[in-house]
Amino acid sequence: MRSRNFNFITFVNYIFIFLVVNYSLFVNFITGVDSAGYGLSLLSIIVVFLNFRDFNQIQSQRPVLFWLLLCIYAFLNYYIHPHNIQIPLLVLYRRVFVPLVSLLVVIKEYKNDKYRLLWLCFITYATFFALGAYFDKGLISGVEGTHRQLGNHYAITSCLSVFFLILLNRNKKISLPLTVVIIILVMIVVSMTGTRKAFGAGLIIISFWIYSFSQKRELGSWLIIGFFIVVGYFGYQYLLDNTYMGARMEYLEEQQVESLPGGAPEFLSIFGDRASHYYYGWLSFLNHPLFGVGTGQSSVAGGSYIHTEYIAQLSDGGILGFSLFFFFLYRVIKNVFKHWHNDSVTCRCMCGGLAALLFLYFTTWGWEFPDYFICWGTLVAYGWDFTYNDISKS
Repeated sequence: MRSRNFNFITFVNYIFIFLVVNYSLFVNFITGVDSAGYGLSLLSIIVVFLNFRDFNQIQSQRPVLFWLLLCIYAFLNYYIHPHNIQIPLLVLYRRVFVPLVSLLVVIKEYKNDKYRLLWLCFITYATFFALGAYFDKGLISGVEGTHRQLGNHYAITSCLSVFFLILLNRNKKISLPLTVVIIILVMIVVSMTGTRKAFGAGLIIISFWIYSFSQKRELGSWLIIGFFIVVGYFGYQYLLDNTYMGARMEYLEEQQVESLPGGAPEFLSIFGDRASHYYYGWLSFLNHPLFGVGTGQSSVAGGSYIHTEYIAQLSDGGILGFSLFFFFLYRVIKNVFKHWHNDSVTCRCMCGGLAALLFLYFTTWGWEFPDYFICWGTLVAYGWDFTYNDISKS
């Protein structure tokens, strides 16, 4: 792979990647303006203009093509339904197309210089992790009802920083001791927020990273695996007994009974307070099976938006929209697993990020959040066949 020299377009792309993750920080705690994200939308249009030729080539890749078609469909589908939830045009553009632009930018820059891109992504997510904890003091207070402006978004974004950290580590760009220290720090802070899905996603990423060491039949690798198993076991026991996260996990058992809507299948109780989202979202899909109820229009009883990507796609877009979503996931998974044998270490770390995203989508929706699509872009770029024509030559 040939690396393109750092130029003005690359600089703008990197600024864009940094801002799509950290924009809410600047809006909420520094500038106090543009909460609708119009500035980010404008920057994304500039990015498309600057990268138009390269984006034309990238969009021919099937995962990207499926998501592009889904974005076009989602944008148009909003306007052919009655609007229970009003979304201004520029806000709809930001929610639908800014994640797509993030996907395209990451793919392009990964192909140009993957290590530089991985460093940028790690620094970007680590900045959000550090500044979020500094500005939003309520995040790690461990007290119910404390004002938390960044909410679950903080914990999820923080745990995704571990994905880029382990990719750098297994490519020998960050030392193992420093990697371990950062992982422990991130997981401690995430546990203090009490965000169970983020903590679970972090554990998935770490588990695949540990598994990647088993590919070398060396004593040192097995000692590393054993160390993390022991530390993980005792750390998890301490978490259950002494932290806010442990208290919330115990509360999940109560939610499994209390949150199950009348008439809903009992197996949905495993999703706790998300059971109603699955149940009412499924009923919404059954009432509008082909085209759904329209982008951003899904809501459960009581008016809150459906907090699961799978049911949100079914309810919002119907069979047509969900099919595009499914084929996007299918192509990403298939392309990543192509390298399971010829690139075992990196592939297992990539699978950790992939599994974490799929897990998160059970309890949150992700189609409008660029943070997820920086990770998806990394997975798509990695899964791209190594015999591709490098876009840096176009």
